[in-house]
Amino acid sequence: LIIGSDKSLEQISPNSVILTSYNSISEESLLLSIPLRTILQFSGEAVTVQQLLKEGRIEDLKSAINDSIGIEVDHYILVNVFDLVEKIGGVSVNIPENISFPDINTDVTVLLEKGEKNLSGDLAISYLHYISGEGESILYVSDQQDVYLSILDKLMANKSYSEIANEMQLISEYFASDFSVEELISLGSSMTKLQESKIFKDKTLPIIVVEIDGNNYHVPQPEKITEIFGEFESVVTPEEKEKSDIIILNGCGSPGIANSAGNKLQNDFQIVEIGNAASFQYTETKIIVTSFKISVIEDAISIRELLGVGKIVTDGSLSDTYKMLSPSPLM
Repeated sequence: LIIGSDKSLEQISPNSVILTSYNSISEESLLLSIPLRTILQFSGEAVTVQQLLKEGRIEDLKSAINDSIGIEVDHYILVNVFDLVEKIGGVSVNIPENISFPDINTDVTVLLEKGEKNLSGDLAISYLHYISGEGESILYVSDQQDVYLSILDKLMANKSYSEIANEMQLISEYFASDFSVEELISLGSSMTKLQESKIFKDKTLPIIVVEIDGNNYHVPQPEKITEIFGEFESVVTPEEKEKSDIIILNGCGSPGIANSAGNKLQNDFQIVEIGNAASFQYTETKIIVTSFKISVIEDAISIRELLGVGKIVTDGSLSDTYKMLSPSPLM
């Protein structure tokens, strides 16, 4: 779940919510925009997406989405849009037609002509609010997705793991998430490498508009939502995943340490070699990945969880294979 907040992570002022599903096997992604005035059920009461976020109740929002439309949200990313966009020097979006909307800070009317535009932080949040579904129409809500795809592209496209890691460190104060840093880097990098035909975007949560006390609200239609995800899953349903190949090398010289690691990993991975590293001078366990696919990073995280130790790093010597350097019996 991608959540945009105007200028703060602590006091959320929501401007956008996008439900994202990514299949690491087929490398395809679905983006589904949720209007802020969408009414959800939580603990037997009707609440809006906007209300839950203004109260900082992200976990409750995840539960309400599950209860109301039957989709389980695994993770979230909360973005301070203004500061992030300012930090990266603006964000480029394609404006489909001439539009005008009020500046979020001054209420002065902003005019944007059709075409590619670079938006500052203030313009970005004003634009996101304008197309958020807060007003009369939800016609352009899905255009919010292009803002985030553009941010992602600017941060991660055509960059190495170390370059992206450095970028993430520089912007870390502008987002909050229950993803690990490694997961965010691998997910973001994988998304930027997707072919356009592999991104199912420009979709908005199917809703019925209902007027309450003179204001328009949006009631989800679960059956149509199921159809959208059904179409996506029918395209991306993977075959059973084969075990990834790994090499386990003893990097400390302690007898039996590599075999011990192999015993912990053999049920989940195909061990193609167990032996000694070129040196016994390693002082920590390294999980070396040489492919930047998210499925590879996910496997590296699994290895770290199974062993209980390990630092994930990159190396260019082995393609799509992990090399385990085992320095101590702490595993």
